[in-house]
Amino acid sequence: MEVRPTKMLTEKELREDLGISRDQLLNFIDLEIFHPIRLGRGRKFSQQEILEFQRKYAGLDVSNYHKAKKAKEYVDSLA
Repeated sequence: MEVRPTKMLTEKELREDLGISRDQLLNFIDLEIFHPIRLGRGRKFSQQEILEFQRKYAGLDVSNYHKAKKAKEYVDSLA
């Protein structure tokens, strides 16, 4: 993935890059792991935020809502 600080990814691009379902992405948004920006008719996601997610959640299980919630609580406790 080419990293340009100002390039935003669409929902579809983000799901493809991370290999996640729409439901998983909605879980991440609901848990405030990702903070989309509404631009035009869709949501966009910062590449910097995605890289930060990969760094912070490396090795953690976020495969469903409850596991993602626990992982977020753990990550937040480190801050």
